[in-house]
Amino acid sequence: MLFRSERITKLRHKQALETAWEALRRAENSFQKKVSLEFVTPDLRVALEAMKELTGEVYSEDLLDVIFSEFCIGK
Repeated sequence: MLFRSERITKLRHKQALETAWEALRRAENSFQKKVSLEFVTPDLRVALEAMKELTGEVYSEDLLDVIFSEFCIGK
C-alpha cells in the first residue's frame, strides 16, 4: 500500500484514502485496457467521493457524530 499508517492519524482517513486509491487503480487498469469510458467513470466517481469525504466536502450525520464525539466543545 502506498500510504504509511503511522502518518495517518484517523481510521476514517485511512479508509477514505484506501477507497480512493483502489478506485483509481481500477479506473487506470480499465483505461489501459481501452475499456469504454462509461465503464471507467464509476470508479473515478468513487475515488472523487472518497476524497470529498476526506476533505469534509461531503459528510454524513454519522461522520458528524464521530467528529464531534472526539472534541470537547464548550468546555
